[in-house]
Amino acid sequence: MKSTMQRRSFLKTTALAGGGLVIGVNLFEA
Repeated sequence: MKSTMQRRSFLKTTALAGGGLVIGVNLFEA
């Protein structure tokens, strides 16, 4: 149960980091 919550939190953090990276690259190239 606990591992599932940790995995979900990890995926959320990874998604936020990935999204921020994509936005940063788009702004840099603009």
